[in-house]
Order: sequence, then C-alpha cells, then structure tokens
Amino acid sequence: MKKMFWITLLVLSCSAAAFSADSKSTAKAKKELQNAIKSAGNNNFEKMYESAKKAQALDPRLAGPYAYSGLYLYRVGQFDAAEKEFQKCLTLDANFAMARAYLGNILFDRGESERALDEWNASVRLDSKSPEALASIAVGLFGIGKTTEAVQQYKKALMYDRRYYEPDFLLDRKKGAAWGRKKVDAAAPLLQKIEKPKFPYSGS
Repeated sequence: MKKMFWITLLVLSCSAAAFSADSKSTAKAKKELQNAIKSAGNNNFEKMYESAKKAQALDPRLAGPYAYSGLYLYRVGQFDAAEKEFQKCLTLDANFAMARAYLGNILFDRGESERALDEWNASVRLDSKSPEALASIAVGLFGIGKTTEAVQQYKKALMYDRRYYEPDFLLDRKKGAAWGRKKVDAAAPLLQKIEKPKFPYSGS
C-alpha cells in the first residue's frame, strides 16, 4: 500500500510539474502573439512574423500565431505557404475572421470566386467592423451582380478606413491592403459607383 501511495504521489507530482511548464509556455506564447499583433499594427511585418513563429514553437495549439505568420507570407507573395498557415489557424479556431478574409483573397486570385465569397461572408459575420472583410465581400457581391448590396458594404468599409478607396493602398504589400491585381481590377468598376469619401481618416 505504501509503495502504491508513493507511486501515485510521484505521478501526481510529475503531472503537476508538466502542467506548470505547459502553462508557462502558453503564457509566453500569448505574449509573443501580442507582440505580433502590435508589430502588425505598426506595419512591421517581419517582426510580426518572428513573434508569430516564436509563439507557434511555444504553444502550437494557439490559432492566432498561424494567422499572423500566414499574413506575412501572404504579403510577401508566398500564397501556397500562407494558405497552409491560414488553414492551420482555422483548424484550431474556425471563427478567426482575419484568416478567413485573407484565405478568401488567395482563393479569389486563384479563380475560385465562389469559395472566396464563402470565406468573405464568414469573415464579415465574425467581424462586421473589419474594413478588409467588408470591402472583400463587396467585391464578391459585385461579381455576382448584387450591385446595390455591394455598394452598401463597400461604403461601410470606407467608414472604417477610407484608404480602401485608393488603388495604390489596395495594392501596397508593405503598408496597404496587399490585394492582388485581379481583386483590385474587380473592385475598380464598383468604386466608380461610390463617391470618394470626404471625411478624414482617423486610423493609425
């Protein structure tokens, strides 16, 4: 009985130590994820990627780091690799709006418009204030002939970020939306139906 007691105690002690180490790794991973988010906000995408990869190594169960590493890969034109990262993110958290928005961009540029529209629809449902999601779904709706709804959605996007009216911003992979030429060209006739926003941009 004493032997069994000590074996049980040893197992519990090991489990507690493992749990403690695991919790510390998760906490460090979350801190790196916050660093990645902050770097993204400052348009420092290389640093964002570094923090995201560190977070993945510390705790591969977190969804966020895969979204941000995917965002970096998308911006540098590594679309297949970016798609894999977004898919990993969505496997862990199907409700990660940003991953769905940019996955939709990849699908659209590849000619899979219907699948892209599905991802953009999901992104808007998850984050109805994201200018990226709103502008993207507008492009998708315009492509299937729903012009009135498309105009309404794009106007909403412009309320959150008026830079989405400017083609140079849409194409800019360093500080802009990083859209592909195909998507920007698809948006062009839609933007002709929308008056250029006169209100000041209040973002960073």
